[in-house]
Amino acid sequence: MTLEYLNGNREVVGSDPIFSNEEYKSYLDNKFEMPDKLVNLLIRFLEQNNGILSKKAREREFKSLSEGEVVDLEKMYTQIFSK
Repeated sequence: MTLEYLNGNREVVGSDPIFSNEEYKSYLDNKFEMPDKLVNLLIRFLEQNNGILSKKAREREFKSLSEGEVVDLEKMYTQIFSK
């Protein structure tokens, strides 16, 4: 989180990455049953590929997810981390 002074007022600029991670993990816990290790891997993959889960990751680590579930994961990632 970055604090900047604008017109004499302190304002929060950008999102807090720790809060964003926790918010996304909470979403995943509520929607999917994934071990923490897999959740962390998913977040890393999405971070590395600008919010898109690669074809390789879909076919290997996340092959149990449907196409619709992957789309939902990507959309929610983008919503949470672009705040």
